[in-house]
Amino acid sequence: MLAECRDAFRESLYTSIARTVADHGIDYIPGSVELGDFDPTSTAIAVVPGGEIGNLPEPALTRTFDRYWDEFTKRKDGGGDWDAYTPYEIRNIGTFVQLGQRERALALLDWFLADRRPVGWNEWAEIAWRDAAAPRFIGDMPHTWVGAGYIRSVRSMFAYERESDDALVLAAGVAAAWLREEPGVVVKRLPTHYGVLNYTLRADGPDTVRLRLSGDLTVPPGKIVVSSPLGRPGRERGGLREPAAASASRHGPVRVEALDRFPDGSLGPCQILRSNFLAHGIDNDADGYSPEHNYRTAALIIRDNFI
Repeated sequence: MLAECRDAFRESLYTSIARTVADHGIDYIPGSVELGDFDPTSTAIAVVPGGEIGNLPEPALTRTFDRYWDEFTKRKDGGGDWDAYTPYEIRNIGTFVQLGQRERALALLDWFLADRRPVGWNEWAEIAWRDAAAPRFIGDMPHTWVGAGYIRSVRSMFAYERESDDALVLAAGVAAAWLREEPGVVVKRLPTHYGVLNYTLRADGPDTVRLRLSGDLTVPPGKIVVSSPLGRPGRERGGLREPAAASASRHGPVRVEALDRFPDGSLGPCQILRSNFLAHGIDNDADGYSPEHNYRTAALIIRDNFI
């Protein structure tokens, strides 16, 4: 029943979009039927969390976010005719990630983080005026819708579920520079539709990144897709079977088709999670139960988190 309702609603929605585009003579996805207005931040909801990127009409989808990028770039560079913007636009970071436009996503992230007001509060209001001192309406502060959009967008930079082919996509928004700073990118206990995900990703020379997957994770029907942050797709070298390490160079997307199970759980006298052992290079139960490794890893965890 729910699937039937979903499919009927989807058919109606896309019929409405097509008729609205035709009636208003526009080349982008409209924000509303009546106005045919340009509102990419509303359209972004269809991508994250809607999961509809595989169904949204082209070329209207691309034109929508190309136009948004042009307008954003003018604002970022100090130009354009604007008085205010809404930080709801942070949603568009996740959309650019799923469109495969990593550099645009990272540029938005940098700019919005720099425009927190005040920066030390780590939040955004509903409206941000060009004149930050203007005595005008700013809405809720902090604005939790904006905060939720930020969390969803940043999460998608590290991992997101691609509903069009039931794949789990990793690192599609990760910057190459992050891999070159120790310890690289470290993801711990991230919930996904397919289980709990842990991974580390770091540079291994100028043209290679090394990935290590772990966690209590089931490989989805569309596999696990690793998007190389090096500017070109990656290539598998050897087997990508977790928790063994894997590496990729700049030639073709990596798809993980099977995982060697090392499910999360606690081991030894200090009851350390397997995911924490993996972060410290221990990938089997025998070493995890060993008092030497168990107490040493506990000490490292305490040092890293409390000292």
